[in-house]
Order: sequence, then structure tokens, then C-alpha cells
Amino acid sequence: MAAAPETSYSYVQENLIFYLNGKRVEIAGAEVDPQMTLAEYLRSTGFTGTKVGCAEGGCGACTVMISVYEPENQVVRHRSVAACLLPLPYVDHMQVTTVEGISKSPALHPIQEHLAKKHGTQCGFCTPGVVMSLYSTATAREAESGAPLTEADIEQCLDGNLCRCTGYRTILEAAHVLASDYKLEGKLAADAEATTKPGCVRERVHQIVAALGFPEELKMAPRPLRLIGSQAAWYRPATLSELLDLKGEVPNAQLIGGKQAYPERKHDKPLIISGNTEIGYKARYHPRRPDSYPMYVSTAAVRELRTVEWTDAGVRVGVATTINGLVDVLRARVVNDDAFKDEGFRAICHHLHYFANNQVRDMGTLGGSLITCDPLSDLYPALVAMNASVRLASRTGTRDVLIDNFVVGANKTALHPDEVCASLFIPYTRQREYVASHKVSKRRVDAQAMVNAGLRAALEERDGGLFVKDCTLAFGAVGPRAAYRVCKTEEFLKGKPVDLDTLKGATKVMREELEQVVVKSRGNTTYRLSVACSLLCRFFAYIANREKAVLGALNKELCSAVEPEEHHVHKGLQDYEDPAEGSSVGRPVPHLAAEKHVTGAAQFIGDIPPPAGCLHAAYVTSTRAHARIIKIDASAALAIPGVHAVVTAKDVPGCNLLGSLKNDEEVLASKEVVFYAQPVAIAVAESHRLAQMAAQQVKVEYEDLPLIQTIDEAIAAKSYLCEEKVLERGDCKQILDSWPKERLITGEIVSGGQEHFYIEPQACLVIPTGDNYFVRVTSQNPSKMQRAVATVLGIPFHRVESRMERIGGGFGGKQDRPQFLAASCSLASCVTGHPIRMVLEREQDMQVTGQRHQFKTTYRLAYEPDGRIAAAELHMYSNGGCSLDLSPAVMEVAMFAVDGCYHLPALRMVGTCCRTNRVSCTAYRGFGKPQAMVINESLLDHVACAAHLSVQQVRDANLLKPTETLMDETPVEDSLYQCYKPLREKFDQKLADVTKFNEANVYRKRGISLVPSRNNVGFEADCLNQGGCLVNVYLDGTVFISHGGSEMGQGLHTKCAQIAADALKCPLEMVTVGSTATDRVPNTTATAASTGSDLNGSAVLDGCTKLRARLDAVSKESGVTEWSALISEAYNRCVWLSEVGHHKFESYAYNWETRKGRSTLYHIWGAALCVVELDVLTGRYTTISLDIIQDVGRSLNPAIDIGQIEGGVMQGIGLFTLEEYSWASDGHLRTRNVSTYKIPTHDDVPLEMNIALLKNSRSQLGVHGNKSPSEVGVQLGISVLSALKDAMYAARRQLCAPEEAGRYVRIDTPATCEKIRLACPTPFDQ
Repeated sequence: MAAAPETSYSYVQENLIFYLNGKRVEIAGAEVDPQMTLAEYLRSTGFTGTKVGCAEGGCGACTVMISVYEPENQVVRHRSVAACLLPLPYVDHMQVTTVEGISKSPALHPIQEHLAKKHGTQCGFCTPGVVMSLYSTATAREAESGAPLTEADIEQCLDGNLCRCTGYRTILEAAHVLASDYKLEGKLAADAEATTKPGCVRERVHQIVAALGFPEELKMAPRPLRLIGSQAAWYRPATLSELLDLKGEVPNAQLIGGKQAYPERKHDKPLIISGNTEIGYKARYHPRRPDSYPMYVSTAAVRELRTVEWTDAGVRVGVATTINGLVDVLRARVVNDDAFKDEGFRAICHHLHYFANNQVRDMGTLGGSLITCDPLSDLYPALVAMNASVRLASRTGTRDVLIDNFVVGANKTALHPDEVCASLFIPYTRQREYVASHKVSKRRVDAQAMVNAGLRAALEERDGGLFVKDCTLAFGAVGPRAAYRVCKTEEFLKGKPVDLDTLKGATKVMREELEQVVVKSRGNTTYRLSVACSLLCRFFAYIANREKAVLGALNKELCSAVEPEEHHVHKGLQDYEDPAEGSSVGRPVPHLAAEKHVTGAAQFIGDIPPPAGCLHAAYVTSTRAHARIIKIDASAALAIPGVHAVVTAKDVPGCNLLGSLKNDEEVLASKEVVFYAQPVAIAVAESHRLAQMAAQQVKVEYEDLPLIQTIDEAIAAKSYLCEEKVLERGDCKQILDSWPKERLITGEIVSGGQEHFYIEPQACLVIPTGDNYFVRVTSQNPSKMQRAVATVLGIPFHRVESRMERIGGGFGGKQDRPQFLAASCSLASCVTGHPIRMVLEREQDMQVTGQRHQFKTTYRLAYEPDGRIAAAELHMYSNGGCSLDLSPAVMEVAMFAVDGCYHLPALRMVGTCCRTNRVSCTAYRGFGKPQAMVINESLLDHVACAAHLSVQQVRDANLLKPTETLMDETPVEDSLYQCYKPLREKFDQKLADVTKFNEANVYRKRGISLVPSRNNVGFEADCLNQGGCLVNVYLDGTVFISHGGSEMGQGLHTKCAQIAADALKCPLEMVTVGSTATDRVPNTTATAASTGSDLNGSAVLDGCTKLRARLDAVSKESGVTEWSALISEAYNRCVWLSEVGHHKFESYAYNWETRKGRSTLYHIWGAALCVVELDVLTGRYTTISLDIIQDVGRSLNPAIDIGQIEGGVMQGIGLFTLEEYSWASDGHLRTRNVSTYKIPTHDDVPLEMNIALLKNSRSQLGVHGNKSPSEVGVQLGISVLSALKDAMYAARRQLCAPEEAGRYVRIDTPATCEKIRLACPTPFDQ
């Protein structure tokens, strides 16, 4: 060990001290691992309400509140932060509050109460993070300013919280009660409001915040901190002078040395960190080497870096100011008196609204953003445009550098080795100096920019017009620098009049200039260049709008190009049938686990306390998509202390093959890898982080083999997974061959894949118990997990007990694919003899667990002059990946769904499943039906263009009539028309408004669509359409139920409890639904195919009905009717108070050989009417309204059913318009984390979403007349795509040449902003 030099500072702190939920925590410095995140620490100490969904600060599940005292302002600052990014030492001298600590009494905090009662939670995994975001925002506002929150404020604070289940509306509705402008709307909210505690929520929150204490110890000035751990060192200076001392090599720094010895390792260069949002992210994907010794220097306590100084020329802000802090500083200064001076401040504030997310803005700092100097930086372009400057400090003094000169390259600045960045100076703007800052990204909030722009122009008036005196135009995310100035364009503009000709000339110059520097690897180059030019157009429109008196003509021309600054608030109404008096069934009961969700008490697999001797496992994955394995070398991994084993295929005692329809995929690749990131081995170690590190040290040698990635490549190579399927009716060939050529069309359409993106990553815990194995895995199919473990270990099924209480979302992704995780974890347990926990990192989860199938369809069809389709011939191809999985079943469902709600009299379909070198595609909510809807809606769209009709005319012409049948010859039901007709009438009313809007706007267009939908229920194999349950009644009258279904947020347990309470005639609060377990209910069926409620609910009804019959006999004989007394009486009479229930669907499955049978148990009908507004200049859109009427039969629980529809709609919106995969040429998935793969946020929710459940509808085959709505919303989401295309065509009719305006435009899904924008050429694109 090498000794560090002495220090003259005697007051250095060497222990970590902070407060956690009000209790003091002190940890010796040697025991602190600076690389441990706050989330890791919290979870390891039992505060598992703090979840980890992405480990990169992008999902919000790990949100906590940190509170720190600012002595200069004598105020406590409360911030919401992502605990997965914060290093544990960062919170020294701070107070940390988790979801477990926000209520000091057994009663729920008002935020928790309203989320629970107003159905703002489904699976519950993301809920604690939502609670903490709201709590932090409300606490900060009450404690710091007392200014009332608005609904818009509330919505903005949630922009970093993802939810895949709810569809967000219920979360927003529950959260709005904190706002001063809250108004009660919606039937569900009104029903729930009656059950919440009385009193104004805002007043209750005010009282709670007023009672909050803050430790006096934390109000003292922080001392310099030095933590020397065995793995890394952490330093936190308290002054700028101390920071400068630490700028060199840390062991030689005079400030923090003392008699401390450092490990004999290679010392990394010190990392100076501020908010840690960037370094925390990098550490996640580039973990340290086993032989390295990282050293971190935190600037969090340096007083000089937090100062704010206003001068006559502008404002100087210390670089330790957070992004939200910067916004607060600038907004506080924006006044009406000198509005021209604050022009740039307003632009920056507007832009920073879209900077990352609220958690990152609350802890990420100005300095971190400046020093990182990321080419995608949201901050730099605006600062360059404003002529801002940075002050750099060193031991020799300070120097000021213009931001434009500070940037010297990609991630490179002009900072000297002995300097630190101390402050940022932003000047005032002058009279008639205008500034705009824009960000265009795939998703409006928390997404990396595709184009950033900072634009400034100083104008002068002469000769009755306005001319450009000087300007600065800076663009980010286009070139290699964080901000690239288009100097030639600036020179072109100087002295030019502000008019349309100048704008067109400038965009031409600018496009040529940007073409020379654009980085092509960052996305569609044509799109980014077009958007850059469009943003200059938007800037001109902004100036014209501000200078209407002088630029009236230009303002009239460009008024629709101005970007609206207001934040829209989301709302919605619900309508449903009232329940029968006295019945539990049909009531909008909140999720039974809602209170556990909002308090963080709901336990998921990763939250279970590890048993004694528990080890952790991590996959070693392939770095080739198709190759032979030559050698696996685990020696480097096994040499790391704490690593116990590296398990390979050679260690499998049973069978190494598993699958769904066929066992054709290896658990661990033995001789050949067939997709990138395929598991090759398993590293087993004493911690999760150590297992991940060990896995990266395993070296695998490969010999590359030919690679097939795409459907086209598979077709060329004739690489297929199974025999093709053929489905037809009518003489399609004869019609097509004889049809007039002018009414024949051909084409193709592609529907993209989709990541499940459940917020809870897949996880497994295996505990060996003697000769048996106890398995807990995130699965929709516990029995499948039991069989998989037994197969791989070579033991009988009964020696494996598989149990599942809840999972954090599934959507089909946790149906069959978790069997590989369960088998791997069990194999590691078998080899080591230890309990094993395995939790997949988000990046790995997305690469190994499969996704929705991509489809490519070629078609030829004949149509009538009125738009009716006479015949259609389709060849449907799916990319199934490397193994069979469920691909044939998905294809079959898709083929039966192609006709949708339309009558296609002659139709021939061929379905082919392609084998490629990608991870096997698997079940996904909708199971082929969303792909089928893309096909049929594209056909109608193509016909409409060819026949010169509107798409709605074509829909009406082809809509099923009461006498017509579907492909499987089942008749259409009246429910279709009961859903469709009211919306058809509303369509005509809204169409007039849309038309009027489009006539008045050139660069904003609205579109409208009305889409009917049909959904199926049930599995393709009759043996799977059965369910079972166990019902126990105890002497105190409580009821315990365990059924074969999996609770994953869809409210299955709640519905089953309602069914049980109704059948047993007992109070609902007496019923508990326990975990799903193979030792309680054997041979369970996957909770999938919309069967969960019907199969398991019917089984519960069967068991409870039989049990109630025995109780009725006792009641009749004894005269006892009260529930608890009746149970006692039954027991005294030796009546058995336990029962099993079972239910099976009637046989219906379609037989592909005999061509007999049905494609579904029953049909579920619905319709959606949608209006969107398209920003033609960027391709981005806003859903103005979405009205849905859905047939769910007799709803078992309308709140849950509406939540399922809304969640499905948002998943469908993501599928059809946003979520896009990108694969590299070597087969690796580029979009494999929350940063690169974007699901919808609350900002993508329709501004008005109204859901009505069809009244007086009953199913003859569903439990209690129910129809399952689990999947319908996904299909209804296509109404947004159809409306978006309608808006696109409206833009083309105005902007394109006549011969192009009405031409059919093929838009493959997802219809991203790039695709839509490039289909709408503007005058500024050339």
C-alpha cells in the first residue's frame, strides 16, 4: 500500500453521514463503495419501494426525494432524483426520503390515497416512483415558494415516469387534485372521490409539509469529505480552492491526503462529477475494469459554484446550479417591463422544458452539461446563439471564453488541465433582438434530439421594413459539434429583408452548408436537414408574429408555422353501466393491491429478501449473431474474488432444449450461436454487480457463419420456420385475373416489431430445498416454468414448485420466454448448491426475451368504383427469429383477423414464418391482430386514393352488414353497429371542424379517422382453454383463493375476488386472492389470449358456487344467515369449507386440415374516433381527441376494464407511430435501452380521451356475461395512425403538385415523425 501525503486540514470528514426517512445513517468511509448507487443501497437495506426499471434514470421507478440546506438562502431545497444514477456518497449531508417515509402515520398520504382510489395503478411497479415525483414537487413548491401548483405543473413533473400499463390518464387525473385549477371530471373520478378522506387535498398537503422537520446537523456547513474504499475513492471539497487542489492526481493532492493508504492498483484519472447524470449513465454501460481504482471528485458542496449574480449586462450562474435551478433563476427574472431583455431567457426556459426529464433536471447540473459537451446537447445551441460565455478558474486566475469558442469538437472543450468551469454568463437581449430555441426528437419529452436549434436575429427598421442586422444560427445533433454555426447562412441573412424570399434563399444556403457536416449515423439525414430548414422557417414565423405591425403579410403566410408554447392538460370522460344493487360484480372497485402499490409494500421478485447463502447470476452473451463456438475461457472471471462459478451448456444434467410449440432453442448455446446476445454461459458471484463484471470477463472465441437478419434475406435463402399456412374463401384468382386493370392495385406494407417494455425486468429466484426446487419467476405461466426447470435439471415435475404473486407488467413477454431464465437460474443453483437470484439488466432483457413479430405483406386487390373490395390476395411474411416459439400461432391469428370488421367476399392469404438470426419473436398483446389491422387499414387507404374517395367512404362501403359473415363463417353481431354508429354521427360533426381548421392553416393540419375493431378470445388448442382454482374458507369468515391466472396489473385478482364475494354472498373485504402456485393449482394455462378473467373467473365461480350450495343447506336447516356465524355453524356441522373449481371453454378451435371450427370463442367489438393535429414542419403530432365505444359485455369491473383499454391504446399508439427498432449490420440491437427505445409518455396521451363501455351487452360464453377487454385497446390505437395519415394527405393536397397530391403514400409502421415529415414536402426543403 502506498501512503498518501499529509494534509493541513484537520476537519476533513471520513464517514458518510446522511438521513434516511428521518433517521440518521453513518457509514465508515472504508465500508463505502462509491460505485454503489443510492438505489442499490436502499434496496439492500430493505427499502424496496425504490424500484430499478432501467438503471439509467429514464423510467422514474427509482425516484426518491433528496433535501439539502442552502445556507446562503436559508432554505431547504427538495428535489426528485433518480436513485439509480446517484452514487451513494453523493447524499452525504442530505436527507433522503423514499416512498416508505412520506407518511408518518398508518394512514396513506393524500397523494397515495388518490392514486389508489382513482385507479392510478395497475401492476404497481412504477407506482412508488410516480408517488415520489408528485410528493417531491408538492413538497418543494410548498416549502420553497408556497405558490399554487397548476395541472400543467403537475403533468410536467411526471415527464420522467414511464408506465406501460395504465395509459397515464388515471395517474394524471389522480395527480390533478394537487392543483389549484383542478376540476372534478369523469364518472370514475367522481365514484372514487366519494371514498377518499374529506378535506381539501392541497390543504392536507400544506399541513404535512409544514410539519416536516429538517435535522439541525444538516444545516451546518458541509466539511470536505474523503471516503477511501477498497474499490474506489470519493472526494467532496467544500470550496473552489479545495476543488482546484483536487484537479490533479488525487493521491498527490495536498487537500485530502493525511495518513491514508491507497490500494496498490492502477489509479484512474480523477472524475470530477456534479449531478452524476452523465457519468452514472456511462458507468452503467462501461463498468470499471477489475484491476482499476476509480477516483471521484464531487462538486456538490462547492459554494462558489452555486452563486447567481445579476449584472447590468445579464446573469452569471454557477455551474453547480441544476437545470431546474437554472430555469427557476431565469423565470424569476422574466418580467413584462423589460420584456425585450428577457427574450433569450424565455427561449432557454422553453427549450429546457424538454431537457431530459424532471429527475435529471433536478440533479443534473449546468456544469455537467457544459463539460460533457455532447453533440446531442440540448443546451449548447441556445447558449451559442445568445453569445453566452463560461468563466474558467485555475490557480493562476480566471478567464472568460465564449461558448462558441469553448466547444472545440465532439465531447471536447477548451478547458485546460488545471482549470475547472466555474460559471456561465448569459447576456440580456436588446430591442428587436429575437431568440428562439427548438428541439425536435422522436418523442417530445425525455428523448435525445434529432435536431436542436438556437437562433438569434437582431433586426433594424428602415424603408418601412425590417432587415437582419446580425444573427447567430446554431444547430445541434446535426454535425459533430455540440453546436454548429451555419456561418454562410448567417452572412447571407445579414442586411436582407425579413420576408419569404429571404427565407427561401437562406434555407437553400443552409441546407447546402449542413450537408457538408451532417453526421449520417444519427438518423435519417434527409429528415434532419429538412427539419433544420423548417426550424429557420419557424423562427421567421415567430419574428413575424411578434412584429405583426411591420410584417403583417409574412405573418399571414407563416402564422401556422409558429410553435405553440402552451402546455395542454389532459382530460377524459367515462361512461359505463351501473352495477346491480348489492352485487360485488360490476362495481368499479380499486385494484385490491393498490394500497400496497402506492406505499411500496407490494413485493416483486427482485424485492424478496435474499435467503441465506444466496448468490447472484448474470448471463454471458454472444457477440455474434451466427457463429460456431470455438472456445469459452472463464479463467479471468473465476480469478475475481467473490466469483463462484461460470456455468456452461456442459453443466446441464437434463435437456438443454426448450420452446413453446416445439423444444428447438438452447438454454445455453453449446456449439453454435444463432442470435446476437444469445446466452452462452452464466456467471455466478456474491453480488449482482460482481456477477455482471465477471460475465464481461468471460472470453468466447467464434467462427462466423452466414447471417440472415431480414424477411427479404430469409425469403431469398428460403429460410422458414414451418410450412406456410393458406386461408381462403371465394374464387379470388378468377376475380383478379378478369378484373379491369384500372381497378387493380398491388403493393406491400410492413408493420414493425415492438418491445414489450414492461417496467419490471425479468427476474428469477431459485431456492434448493433438499431434492426439490422452489422457483419464483416473473411469469404469466407458472406451470410452464415448472416444466422448463424440471426438463433442464432432468427431474420429475413434482419436484419443482413454481409460484408467482405479481409481476410488473407482462403483455405476452413473460408468457413463455421466462422459461429460459428460470431454467438458467435453476441450473446455476444445481451446480453451486446455493439459492440463486437473477435479475436481467434492461439492456439484456431487451436483447434476449423477444418482441412482437415484424410483418411484411404483399397484396393484389380488385375494387369497385364505390370503394368496395371485390377480391384480395395477400402473402404475409413474419420475422420469427431463430426458433419456432409461437410464430405459427401468431400467423394464424393474424390471418383470421385480416378482414377485421369488413366484408371481403373473395380473399386468399398465404402466411409464411421466416427463420432469421435474431432473438425469437414471441407472444405480444394483440398476438397478430395489430399486424392484421395495419394490413386491412392500408388496403382501405390504398383503395381510397386509387378510387379518389375518402378513406371513411371506403370504410363505410366495406363495413360488415348484419347478414354477412367473417372468414371463419361466424356471423357479425349487433354490438359492432352499436359501437360504430354513434361515433359515425359524431364523425360528421368533427369532420366539419377539421376541414375548417385545415383551410385556415398551412403548416398545421388536422386529420380524422373512425376505425372499427374486432378482437378474439381463446387459445388455438382446446386443451389450453381450461382453468382451475382452490377456495378455502376459514373460521373467522375470511376467504382465501388461489387460481391458475397470473396477476400482472390487469386486475385479475380483483375481478376474481368480486366474483367470489358475489357467489359466496360475503363481504368483498373478507376475500383474499393468494399467489398462483403449482402446488395449489396444477397444470395451469398461461394468462394470455384474453382468457384470464373467463377461465379463472369461471373456475372461481364454479368453486364458490359449489361451496355456497353447502352453506345454503346449512343456512336453511339452522336459520343462520350472517356470514361469519354461518361459517361457524357449518364448521360445527362438519361441513368441508374448501372447494376446487374448474372451467373449460366449449370446443371451437379451427382445424386447418378439415377447415372446420371457429377462430375464437366469441368476438369483442369496438370503435374509435380520433382527431390529431400534425406539425407539418417536423412530422410530430398531437392527438386532440379520442372517443372509444367498446363492447365488454357485462363488465366485471368497469374501472379496471377502462384502464385496460386506455393502457392498450397507448401501447397501440407506440406500436403504430413511435416505437422503432434499429438493428446493426452485425446483428446487434441498437435500440436496447430506455435512451434509444422510446415508448409513449403521458405527453403522448390524447388531450381528451373519452371511453364508453357499451351498455346492455352480454356475452353468452363469458363469466357473468363478461367480454375481456385486455387486448382491444392495442387495435384501437390504429385510429391515431389513420388520423395522422389523413392529416398528412391534407398537407400534401396543399403543398404538393396536383399530380402528386392525391397519390397513395405507403407508410410502414411505426409511422414516425421522420416518415410523416418526408411525405409532406414544403417550400423550404429544396
